[in-house]
Amino acid sequence: MIRENQANPANDGLCSASEVFRQHGQLIRETIRKNGVSGADEDDLYQEIFLSLASKPISFQMANVGTYLHRAICNDITDAQRRISSYRKRLRKYVSLCGNRSNDDNPQAAVAEKDEAHAIYELAQEHLPEHLSRVFHLRYGQELDIDEIALCMGIGKRTASVYLCCAARRVRMLAKAKGLEN
Repeated sequence: MIRENQANPANDGLCSASEVFRQHGQLIRETIRKNGVSGADEDDLYQEIFLSLASKPISFQMANVGTYLHRAICNDITDAQRRISSYRKRLRKYVSLCGNRSNDDNPQAAVAEKDEAHAIYELAQEHLPEHLSRVFHLRYGQELDIDEIALCMGIGKRTASVYLCCAARRVRMLAKAKGLEN
């Protein structure tokens, strides 16, 4: 427990950061905006800079606090861009390992699509009768066409097509009930 007469370094850092933001808050915002950051990213970076200054307080005896802040902000922006780039690379790698390459511009959406497709596939396996579940699996799990499905199941092409249509209709209804529809 910290006694009131003892100095608390965390409190000193917060007080120092608060003072810097009180004096130079507008400069900090302008520097962030001039470096092309806007919206929610701007607020996130603003908070990151505050936390950075709270954890490593600056000395007000510096010759030019504004220059120091400008350099620190530019470094934080560069770090944030590297983190985002690294995160996107990892997502792209994950998506490519999963076999879904349909959405290279937005890897988060591709991962979400993959998860939703998996959830829909699970619905089909759990809730459809065996023959419809098998047709659904052969078509969407193994990516077979109607002719190949009919051959695998030993049924006619028309029957395979009807089964697939029924399976797809039921899965759409199940997905809608579960809130998974697109």
